[in-house]
Amino acid sequence: MQTDLFSAANLARTIQVPPAPVLDMARYQEWPFPGCTPRECAQAALASSDFYMDMLAAVIKSKGEAQLSSAGLLSLIPDDWRKLMGKYLHASMVEWQCKPRGIELSYLSRPDGFPVFMYQAKEGAQQG
Repeated sequence: MQTDLFSAANLARTIQVPPAPVLDMARYQEWPFPGCTPRECAQAALASSDFYMDMLAAVIKSKGEAQLSSAGLLSLIPDDWRKLMGKYLHASMVEWQCKPRGIELSYLSRPDGFPVFMYQAKEGAQQG
């Protein structure tokens, strides 16, 4: 009974996806990456940040025990994040990013041999 209290399904109701931050374009104003604008540099940096991975984990956890593919996760990313990230929007996490955030990562193989990443909140995993 008490284990049900901390199930992924019950914890999903308590998870809040963080709002999109303000891009730090000033950092890249003087020396942007070659071929990129300062905005694109800031988007690329955010796309690989811990803050972005925390947002993806929160989206996964908000769906409780549901198993989500990368495509399914991508479709659930909030609009404010979509607008902010532009072409740098993605829904990919690797195992070393998933484990500390309480996310289980598994792989399925498509008929053409490419892997499909599947994400699921671990039992008792809380946002943090």
